Amino acid sequence: SAPTGIDSSDKMPFGTIWASGGEPFIVPAKAKNTAGGMEQLRIMLSEASSKNFTSKVKSLTAYNGGTDGITLTPGLKSGVAALEKAGDNVVNPRLQDWYVQLQKEQIGVAGLGEMMAGRLTPAEAIKKIQGFADAAAKDSSIKHYKHQ
Repeated sequence: SAPTGIDSSDKMPFGTIWASGGEPFIVPAKAKNTAGGMEQLRIMLSEASSKNFTSKVKSLTAYNGGTDGITLTPGLKSGVAALEKAGDNVVNPRLQDWYVQLQKEQIGVAGLGEMMAGRLTPAEAIKKIQGFADAAAKDSSIKHYKHQ
């Protein structure tokens, strides 16, 4: 049978994926040559450069359509298919940037790490991680962020 979500409390449909670019390219506002920096980014993120990168490095880029006309490895084909099937259900949580301690120590080590070590069942890990998230949401000493 087809896989399903965790349970009826899922906030997004099954097939939602976490996908994001991994390179935080920036041009500082006070750079000596901001126009040159922006032009460099324009060239790097163009269709031609994106396709060249994907062909040589075997990794997807942020450019939509950047794989069109390129022979893809099985892994890249799988990644493209997952993105296509997800449609609008692609998320980019900033958990690892905004809530470092929650992500690394609590979710990573105390939740997923314990489950992978066989000391928690998946259901126990989910409950524990949800508890960490709920506590962080209520903790006024933690700066809280929102996606714009």
